[in-house]
Amino acid sequence: KKITFSKKTNFISIGKFEKRKNFIFLLSALKNINSDYSLLIIGENSNQSHNSYLKLLKKYIRLNGLQKKVKIFSNIPHQNIFNYFKNKSLFILPSYNEPAAISLLESISAGVPVLCSDSCGTKTYVKQNFNGFIFESNNKNSLVDKINFYVNNKNNFNFYSKNCINYSKKNLSSDNFMFYFNKILSSF
Repeated sequence: KKITFSKKTNFISIGKFEKRKNFIFLLSALKNINSDYSLLIIGENSNQSHNSYLKLLKKYIRLNGLQKKVKIFSNIPHQNIFNYFKNKSLFILPSYNEPAAISLLESISAGVPVLCSDSCGTKTYVKQNFNGFIFESNNKNSLVDKINFYVNNKNNFNFYSKNCINYSKKNLSSDNFMFYFNKILSSF
């Protein structure tokens, strides 16, 4: 996978529409980025709480004039999610107290480098400056610094992307899972 370079950086973020997913925090951080960007947010809207947060998120986008930069899609079937990683250059998971985000693993497997907080349970799959970056949870300066670092070095995208794919093949594949699963079973 190769991204054609343009001045615009295409970010993606995935999660339920709820406060701890920190989408508004991400948008406030992106206001400090000195690069042209687009952001695609894909979220689950399956209850009243999700719907309320989605309305708040849309209001924030409107009040801050971000309508041309940010797109939101709701309730995309899981089997179609992988298609949305095409032409994206960085997956950002701004969540705090995130137990284990599957979307982070999907991004790595799609060859899209990731940026997540240090309170994300799946941060162990992110190797700093190899297949992604980790920022300090709820620290806007830390998030902005990591995004700016990536944007200023996006000519290294193919390096990060290749590392993501190779890491996924080695560590996240079903064959790898079965190997360790059988190893555990045989120890009994």
